[in-house]
Amino acid sequence: MTTSPAFQHLCCGLVEDYYGDFYRTIFETLAFGGRLSAPQVAQKCHLPLRQARSGLAGLVQLRLVHHHTPRDAQTIYSANLNRAYDVIRTGRLIEAAREQHGDTAAEIVATACDLGFATISELRDRILCEDEPAETVASLEQLIDDLLEDHYLIRLRKAHFGEAHDVRREVELNLLSPQAIAKLTGTKAKAEHALNVERGYDELVHTSRAENGLVNNDYVKQVREKQSNGVNGAATNGQLARLATLLQPNPHKIVALAQSTLVADLARKMHGKRAAAVLACAVRQTADPDVWSKLGPTHAYDVHVPQLRDGVNAEARKRSENEAKQVNGRVNGHSHHDDDEELADGDVDRELMFLTESAFHFLQGQSRQWYIEKGTFDDWVRKEETLRVMDSRLEPPAPRILRILIDKGKLEERTLQEIGLLGAKELRQCLSLLKQMGYLDLQEVPRNPQRMPNQTVFLWSHEAGRVQSLVLDSVYATIGKLVQLLKLEREKMAGTLAKTEREDVRGKEEEMLAPAEFTLLQRFRRTEAWIWDEIHRLDSTVAILRDS
Repeated sequence: MTTSPAFQHLCCGLVEDYYGDFYRTIFETLAFGGRLSAPQVAQKCHLPLRQARSGLAGLVQLRLVHHHTPRDAQTIYSANLNRAYDVIRTGRLIEAAREQHGDTAAEIVATACDLGFATISELRDRILCEDEPAETVASLEQLIDDLLEDHYLIRLRKAHFGEAHDVRREVELNLLSPQAIAKLTGTKAKAEHALNVERGYDELVHTSRAENGLVNNDYVKQVREKQSNGVNGAATNGQLARLATLLQPNPHKIVALAQSTLVADLARKMHGKRAAAVLACAVRQTADPDVWSKLGPTHAYDVHVPQLRDGVNAEARKRSENEAKQVNGRVNGHSHHDDDEELADGDVDRELMFLTESAFHFLQGQSRQWYIEKGTFDDWVRKEETLRVMDSRLEPPAPRILRILIDKGKLEERTLQEIGLLGAKELRQCLSLLKQMGYLDLQEVPRNPQRMPNQTVFLWSHEAGRVQSLVLDSVYATIGKLVQLLKLEREKMAGTLAKTEREDVRGKEEEMLAPAEFTLLQRFRRTEAWIWDEIHRLDSTVAILRDS
């Protein structure tokens, strides 16, 4: 799904918008040309080899390009399309960190996004001044640890710079020689070898393991030299390794937020705010921490009721504090204290029981012992998001026909007419429209070799995987058009925007700009905010359909 032309064009446009034409030229060559060496990139881009190598090095630093050096061969490069797309999620990740941990946490995440990856010491030096007290430094380092624990930041591994199949191939060759791999016979031996390869791959890419992480050795050497000269106090190897471990922002955090928002909206419509808060907190508690730490579809995540209770109550207290800052703690003259009452374990159990008895069948268990089935949950959220998108594009009764086919499977027209309580003409029009849009498939089942139309059964069906790919492609195309629109709006306001970037104008636009120019600037900012809101809304669909 991620190699569609619409997705490739979108990623190339994002690279151009954020990093310029030079990087876009090299990235586009790799995106559409596949895996290439540096001389091949230079030839296709019509660039000197030295300049091409410099551009590739910059793209590798930004994590926009994978690189791999096979044994006895030259280095090859490939475009990291997913990383290029993740640029869209930077703003949402920063705002989520601000909402949960405050402004300093948002600044930390923003700095990590700008650098691509950084050590704790680099983040500390960029945010704090040199003469900050030890308490402030310790507080900042603790905040970084909190961001690590909540997966806004994750550890960087050497394997993250390469493609997954290259890393797996290296693990496989480290376990057995190519000749030994070719001689593997028997289902049991092959399965055992595949399991060993998967374990080795997990050890290389898993971000929760502190061992074997990438460390900035230059920083360690500098600290050791200062200690030998008596500049710094003694530091243990463990402290140095912690401060020098490379960290990276985790855009996959947005996937968990999108999933929890979707299930909360559906639960709120069915069972109210309290059940929605419980279910959203349970989904966040059991979400995959990052794209490398995904577990198999058969895994079941345990839902811990005490942690769930504490999480829901903490959110309720925070919501009450935010409302208290408004006039008399009321919004539009209405108070919400009844919805924000703290829950006990029994209340959480009761809400979970109500949820399991309704449409949320991915939640299983009984009193104090609950779990979420990963495979069932992923399929459920993808189906609900696909239906939500199609509902927004279709008029009744087309959404009802889709839901019937999703629930019942393949059906002929007469059966559809009976279940949907629709007229024959209206049903045929809807089926024709859905077939034209690609949401339905039609299968002919002849009753005799002559394939006579009056003796042939026509079965209508909905193929979820293909329709999800179709929806994703249309979403990619829409995001690409919005990015182009944003670029066009910025070009129209290029002169005014150049003025606002000056230090003497920044923050004083109303005083320094002419009234007409300031009015245009305000209108541009409203347009820009609307475009980004639409992009983020569409990105939530991508997060659920592609990354869940």
